[in-house]
Amino acid sequence: MRDAFPPSGGLGQPIVGDFVRASAKVRLVNDVLFDAGLVWILSDTSSNDFTVHTLKWNVGISYAPKPWLMARLGYDMFDQREDILGTSADRLAKKVSLRMTATF
Repeated sequence: MRDAFPPSGGLGQPIVGDFVRASAKVRLVNDVLFDAGLVWILSDTSSNDFTVHTLKWNVGISYAPKPWLMARLGYDMFDQREDILGTSADRLAKKVSLRMTATF
């Protein structure tokens, strides 16, 4: 069965710096696969007054009735916390997606 994870592990945000990626896949029945992934960016972007911490995760369920066709319903989240001059702000981006991929 094809890899159901998005290439960047989330919402298409580029991964910059050192990171840890964990993923798990569980086959529920013949053509149905549950997947979950987590990307934690270790090297925070920082300067004297500015620090950014980033975390991405996703879960999904895939169905592949044929070797060349896969459909995935997934939930992706990108969480970024910014500490600027002692104040902190969170930026969340969430996306629910239904993707169908065919390889010929």
